[in-house]
Amino acid sequence: MFNGEPDGEAKADAVASYLGQHSNFKSHGRCIKLKQLQEKNFGLKVASIRSSVDLQKKIWDVYCAVDVIFSATGIFKIFYNSKEEALIRAQQVVAFERPVQVLPAQQ
Repeated sequence: MFNGEPDGEAKADAVASYLGQHSNFKSHGRCIKLKQLQEKNFGLKVASIRSSVDLQKKIWDVYCAVDVIFSATGIFKIFYNSKEEALIRAQQVVAFERPVQVLPAQQ
């Protein structure tokens, strides 16, 4: 993102430090808002997906497809690169049936 910029390495270090600091986000799953990144003035080249209805729809379609895959299969992680290569991590899903215990009626 900062390739070719004279202070690119320092900018990248500042971004990595901010994003990697637990006290900034408290959770791996917590979202990072566009406004937060813009206010930090890192020089990141970011834009809101709301500026493009077509892009927003495509992102939503991918999100929904991945959500279905994760909830309906044993797949828990997907790595995909720009060369159209994928590494998919899955675990075997085993369902166990527990016997139902019938409690005696209370009088």
